[in-house]
Amino acid sequence: MSQYHLPDPAGQPSYPVPQNSPYYNQTPAHQPPAYSQPPVVPYAPVYAGVLQPAPVARPKLTITPIITLIICAICIVLRVSELIASTRMVNSYNNLMHQLFTDLHMQQDHDITSFTNGINHVLQVLNILLLISVAIYFTLGIFVYRGRNWARILMAIIAIFGMLGSTLHLLYMLNIQYYMVEEGKELIQPGLPVPHFEFESMIPVLVFIYASLIIANFFLLVFLWLPGTNAFIRNSKIYRLVQKSMA
Repeated sequence: MSQYHLPDPAGQPSYPVPQNSPYYNQTPAHQPPAYSQPPVVPYAPVYAGVLQPAPVARPKLTITPIITLIICAICIVLRVSELIASTRMVNSYNNLMHQLFTDLHMQQDHDITSFTNGINHVLQVLNILLLISVAIYFTLGIFVYRGRNWARILMAIIAIFGMLGSTLHLLYMLNIQYYMVEEGKELIQPGLPVPHFEFESMIPVLVFIYASLIIANFFLLVFLWLPGTNAFIRNSKIYRLVQKSMA
């Protein structure tokens, strides 16, 4: 009994088609063409629409910026030491002047008070300037630690002015020391010892402090612009730009 093959609902013939037939492997007209799918890669990330930049690690402190911050801390310590030593020196000098007027029976309350008040006002102004310089060193040091280039520029300017100011103070202290030691001998009768006052002991201390400040500010200025510090500032700027773009 012969068998009849019903037509396939998809339109494909239900009977075998020879390979030399023009209808072999022919796609029907009403069948949609097959679309090629992209190859699936194992463990491939899911497409998120926008490529995110690769995270950048925060730049680490190298030896050059670390030494720069240490020198900045040394400048702060020296400024505080200068404030203490200069205050002790001026107070001792005021006591000496008061005692001198008393011994010479020239004491007049109004004159002595005016004299000491004038020196105290000058000391207060200098102390305020010293405290401001300490605050500036500390604040700029924090921003240099965070890699801010503007803080490095301001720190370099402060270091230059620090060297100039310390040089003038050093010359002034050396002049006072010379006057007290050399010219003071001419005011004393021959054979008598040269008197030593309490405030004189602060002069060598201040000379050492000002000389140290000159050296410290010089090295601070140098280390602020060495290649290691330049690389740290540049990498810190790149890190901030990347973090800002990812925010």
